[in-house]
Amino acid sequence: MASYSDMANSYLPLKDGEDVPTDADYTNWMTEGLQHIINVIPTDMLWMFETSATDAAEDGVSVGTNKIMYVQRESDSNLVDSNGDGTNDAKMLVECREVPASLRGRITPGSGYQEEASETDPVWYKLGGKVFMFPSSAEANSKVYWILNPPVGMTGNSTYLAGTSGIPLEVDPLVLSYSIYKALCKVHSDLIIEQRDDIKDLHSSITDIDTAIGLGKDALARIKLFVWDNSTSEYAFTKVTASINRAELLISDYSGFEDLEDVNDASATEIFSAIKMLEEEETDLLQGVIALVQAELSKAQIDSAQIDQIMKTAIAEAQSHFGEASARLGIIQSKLQEYQMNSAQRQAVSQSIMAASQKFDREFKDGLMMLVKGSYEEKTMGDQKDPPTYSGMAD
Repeated sequence: MASYSDMANSYLPLKDGEDVPTDADYTNWMTEGLQHIINVIPTDMLWMFETSATDAAEDGVSVGTNKIMYVQRESDSNLVDSNGDGTNDAKMLVECREVPASLRGRITPGSGYQEEASETDPVWYKLGGKVFMFPSSAEANSKVYWILNPPVGMTGNSTYLAGTSGIPLEVDPLVLSYSIYKALCKVHSDLIIEQRDDIKDLHSSITDIDTAIGLGKDALARIKLFVWDNSTSEYAFTKVTASINRAELLISDYSGFEDLEDVNDASATEIFSAIKMLEEEETDLLQGVIALVQAELSKAQIDSAQIDQIMKTAIAEAQSHFGEASARLGIIQSKLQEYQMNSAQRQAVSQSIMAASQKFDREFKDGLMMLVKGSYEEKTMGDQKDPPTYSGMAD
């Protein structure tokens, strides 16, 4: 017979190479299913899950929140005449009675309370996840018996129906049904996560396109800002315009030129232009003015080259970003087609998983209801009242 995990995996609609739930997953699910069973199983079947541990003097036995079946203490001295010869030659194994932990102060011998304990009338109480026996005992047969879940050695790799997992054979099929149900739920959950991740990937791709378009717009905006729109003296187009205007002013017959700084004997209020000087045959001053015009035109050429470089760089950058956006559009179209195809496949698989999980969920619940009915009939001894329904799992 195969292991629990192999048996359950055979019911899962997995693609080739797709990861199956781990043995640790199955161990946890088997433990959950077994706990549901333990919660409703008739008392006369609980012994199948029983485990025990010897008393640890002054330290108790750790049992956590598990159900306590009973506690037995072996007497320290011989209290039994086993052969009837009048001599006590054997120890006595006595069932301990439970007392509330809040009354443990009364168990001391000689206290006079009904909770008082002795070697022949020992007691036990629960405190801090442990069972304490009183009087404490070091005898090997002084033990606490309780229901241990998960059983020692039970794993998802345990062999199904082999009787070696610690799970009683009577409830083995129920534990497997619950494990298959949980495994199908996990596969369905993985499908939802896969769908979500694909949507996130599409969203990220669209965001990347938007980012690339935005960067292209920013590059073009630099042309608009640095070349055309800005009228301050720091920007290239403003510098070109200013240089040409000054050159024109110097060469033409204009008065009131106020920006001359390098021409000797030229005041802001004098008529000062190349044409005027030529008319007045002021050749010495004319050479200086011509030099200024050449300087202004040179600056205009330099700033024009800067404008050209700004525009070329910005346009190249914008074209690069727009090209990236265009390429990403092609990618996202391919991804969208793949998403639509995968989404249709997932929907079909999801429907089959839901149908299968409902089947195994119902099998498990039906088995629990049979156990509940048996437990109810055991408690009521044939009372005709309708048995209660089990609500330990959500539909």
